[in-house]
Amino acid sequence: MNSRFRLVEVYGSLLLSSEREETLKKNGKPNGIMKEVGKVERKGWKLSFDRYSEYKKQAVLNLVYTGNAEDMFHTTVYEVDFIAYGKVLNREMGEHTVKRWKHGRLSDANSYRPIQLESEFGITDIFIIPFHGRQRAQTQWNADYVKKVREGIEESYKDMPMEKDVNLKALKRAVEESKNI
Repeated sequence: MNSRFRLVEVYGSLLLSSEREETLKKNGKPNGIMKEVGKVERKGWKLSFDRYSEYKKQAVLNLVYTGNAEDMFHTTVYEVDFIAYGKVLNREMGEHTVKRWKHGRLSDANSYRPIQLESEFGITDIFIIPFHGRQRAQTQWNADYVKKVREGIEESYKDMPMEKDVNLKALKRAVEESKNI
């Protein structure tokens, strides 16, 4: 991998191509490179609705390490250039949090932050809310954000029926667990 590029793992609405395209737009034109390099099976990880987004006015996903081998989710890895990485950073963390983070200040406990994971493609950045910052949020199967994630799973894993089924079941389980808060 060229040092001008990073690997980013996605698991939520960025699985949907229209969401990735919108993230990269500037003045109506694509700006930055975001190219899929593969899929990663994350055993011992599950989806959870751990934040209410004031911007989106609904619950949004987090990927949580459980260590339980029965928990599993497949993520998609993208190679991104410096411009696209900045756009993903702003989208996932929020511009204010990114500014604080870049200046070495801690962000709010319930903010997404990049952590690095190992994969067969190398070290990836994935944006999650740390365990101590989780604030469970309720959602419904027909919520707009859940629909986008579901569409993203169906699109991103259309040629991988077993992985698509695992991810859809994990999403459904996360929605059901959110109702018990």
